[in-house]
Formats: sequence, structure tokens, C-alpha cells
Amino acid sequence: MDALRVSEEKYRSLVDTSPDIIWEIDLAGIIRYVNPIITTVTGYTPEDLAGKRITDLVPEKDQSRIVKEVLAYQSVEGPPAPLEIPLLHQDGR
Repeated sequence: MDALRVSEEKYRSLVDTSPDIIWEIDLAGIIRYVNPIITTVTGYTPEDLAGKRITDLVPEKDQSRIVKEVLAYQSVEGPPAPLEIPLLHQDGR
């Protein structure tokens, strides 16, 4: 059990300190987890975004494309490739 705890701590440390946004989004497009770098990139805290739809952060002109890409991404077998999503900053940029 100790090895599992150490492994979980190591994983959490890697995710929490990553310079890339790492998030968990459920099949309905709801943000379940996002690492702290989101604040630097968007101005929102992870707590601000928990429970929101990913499309709430995407410019309106890109929303339908992103929904299609996320749906296609979910059906990929094997390791997924990175997915780039344009995000709105809290200040509107």
C-alpha cells in the first residue's frame, strides 16, 4: 500500500507542476479536474472551472469544431495525441 501512495504522490506532483494544461473532462464536456497552470494561462483557478463545460472557455466561433474534436478524441484507442484548444482568458482575451 505504501508503494501505491508514493506512486500517487509522484503522479500528483508531476501533474500539478506541469507547464502544460492537464485536465479531465467527462463525456458530457464537464471539467472534472484541471491543474494549477490554468490560472497562469486563463486567469481562472481550478476551483473556478470545476463543474463548468469546456465550451465555456472556448471562443464562440470555435465551439462546434472543438466539440467535434473532443468527441473524436474520446473514441481514439491507445495513447491520445495532444489536443490544442483555444481558450478565453478571464479578462476576455
